[in-house]
Formats: sequence, C-alpha cells, structure tokens
Amino acid sequence: MTARQLALSALLEFHFQDRNLADFFASCGEGDERERRQAKEMAYGTLKHSLKLGVLLERLNQHKPLKIKIALRWIAKLALYQHLHMASIPLYAIVDESVALAKDYSAFQAKFLNALLRKLPETDLTTSLRDPGLEYSLPPFILEKLPRDEVLYRALLDRPQVMMRFNQPIKEEGLKPIASFEACSVYELIQSDQLLDFLKLEGAYVQNITPIRLMMGLYEPGFQPKSILDLCASPGGKLSLAARLYPQAQLIGNDISALRLKRLQENFARLKIKASFTECDGRAYPLDHLFDLIILDVPCSNSGVLHKKPEAKYRLDALEFHRLIDLQRALLLRAKALLSSQGQIWLMTCSVIQEENEGLLHFAEEHGLKLRGAPLNMIPSLNGGEDGGFGMCLESA
Repeated sequence: MTARQLALSALLEFHFQDRNLADFFASCGEGDERERRQAKEMAYGTLKHSLKLGVLLERLNQHKPLKIKIALRWIAKLALYQHLHMASIPLYAIVDESVALAKDYSAFQAKFLNALLRKLPETDLTTSLRDPGLEYSLPPFILEKLPRDEVLYRALLDRPQVMMRFNQPIKEEGLKPIASFEACSVYELIQSDQLLDFLKLEGAYVQNITPIRLMMGLYEPGFQPKSILDLCASPGGKLSLAARLYPQAQLIGNDISALRLKRLQENFARLKIKASFTECDGRAYPLDHLFDLIILDVPCSNSGVLHKKPEAKYRLDALEFHRLIDLQRALLLRAKALLSSQGQIWLMTCSVIQEENEGLLHFAEEHGLKLRGAPLNMIPSLNGGEDGGFGMCLESA
C-alpha cells in the first residue's frame, strides 16, 4: 500500500471502528519503512487538524458543506493537510494521487474532488480562524475543560519527539542529550529508523521526559520502600524506573488487560528486571497484602498528550469524562486501602485538566489522605517535546 492508502485506511478505521491510529500502524506488519513514516505523518496530522481542515475545505467550496462520502471527505482532508504542512510534496502529486484514491469510492465524486483541489493555488487558506476550537481543532467539551492558553493549544498540535531513557549516559550518533538524573539519562531520538538498534542497548526504554521528571520530583532518597505495587502498570515505564530508584524493593505490576500485561512482561524481560505480575481490575485488587509505595497512573482524558493521541479529543464528552473521574476516584480509594502505615501513593496523570489533577487531590484529602510536598504540574512544551502531566505524593493523614 502507498503512504496515502495506509493513512486513509487508518483514518477510516478510526472513523468507523474507533480504532487508535497507533494500534492500526502496529498491526500493519512489515513494509516500506519510509512509506509507513509518511503515512503516520499524514494520518496523525490530518486527525489533529481535522476540524480546521473541514472548515477550510468548505471555504474552498464557496463556504458550502461538502456533500460527499465519508471516505472522500477524509481523502480531501488528507490532501489539504499535505498541502499546508508537508511542503516537500508538490501540489500536482497531492491532487493526482488523491483523485486516483477517490476513484476507488466514487468516480463521480472524484471529479468534484479534482475540481475542488485545483482551487488550492488561487485560494488563501493561511488566515487564522477566529474560533479557537476550529483554529486548533479542539471540540467544544475539551476546549471548555482545558486551561485558556494559546501556547498550550498550539503545543497539542505539535509533532511529538521520540525520547529514550537509558540507565547510564551514552554517546551514540542519532541521540541528542536532553537531561540526566540520578537514575537515568534521557535523549531525543533523531532518526526513527534507528530505534530498534538503540533498544538493544542496556536499559533502553522509549519514554517521554515528563513522567521521568514527575517521578524524580516525587522521589525522596530517605524513603526506602520494601514493596512497590503499580496498579495500572503497562507498558511499564514508571515501574521500571522505580526499579532503578529502589533496586532492593519487591516489584508487582498489575494491569486489567491480559494483552497489556503481556506487553508489560515482555518489556521487563527485555530490561532484565525481576518482578511479579497480576491481572486484576485495580478497583478490586486483593487486600491481603499492604504496600509501601503504590504507583497510580490513572486512566484519564489524555489532554496533556493530544499531540500523540489525537483520537482522545474527539471521544471525550461529559459522560466519558465523568466515567473517568469516577474510575480515578475508585482506584485512589483502593490504593489507600492497600497502603502500609508509612507508605506513599504516587498519583500521576497525563492530563492538564484541573478536575483530574487538583480535583483528585481535594478528593484524596476528603478521604483520609494528605499531600506530601507540592503537586507537580507540567504543561506540553511547544517545540520542546515535553508532554503534559501531573503528579503528587499522598500519604495517610
């Protein structure tokens, strides 16, 4: 399949089956790596900018709605995204290949698409839209929940950087140093085609710097837990870092999904970290053992990583948001019940929405927990590659 065919297939599976783009591309198997990278750029970019692209297409169509099949609508958005954001692709190639792709769905509507896209050279599409929800492709519900910050909105459209964590500082071409901590060093991966080679190095793990900063901010050398439970552990980034911080502690990684648990076990086997694993709904984790440290990376809106998971902003509505809040609270209460008398809960999210962060702190304080130290807030950085996130250390009141 060509890059455009792959990108279109990914978007259609999202549209009709609510499938994550990452899952689609992970299932594609072997193929031309260059085509795959280009397809991912097209699919992710188009989905991130989808609302604005829809408005601009109507502008091309003399401000009239496009009455075309869903597949052709996505083809048109893909074409417009390439024109606006992928300058290395000539316009004639965008138009010709998009129209050829459209013919597989409707020869008649492909002619309409051809006429529409050939208006691109004479149409100014660079003017910003007045509505921030349309300009930054943020649906109304999540726009209402996010902090009002245009830099944040722009960062959530940014191209994510691939970062890697290593146990020790290393010198390798293709890796740009970002930061060093007591437990690890973090690098930006310059060429994605080198990823598999770097993963063979000792302690190599793909992880953004934000959860590392959060955990290092919560870490206290004087606190030495003997047992650590990660209630929502997969894929294992936080628990494997905890193994570096507390090498003598007994580790238990839990996840509700057998598939996710398998991925966690594979990662720990590759990293040569000893741990036990359980498959259980964290809200009902057995109470027959107490833990000194509980890592609780709760499911959330993903509002701090929309540049990586653009699907999330189109799924979030009031019903789903309240379901997530209820889930977060239930997991926190179970963690409290599993905590030893002098233990700590490290609660983290990849959210920048107050109800999921400070709101959880207020809930914790109402239910017999207290904050140790200060909460940690991180906002996605524009061009810096840092995700958004939140962390806090809780203990029994």
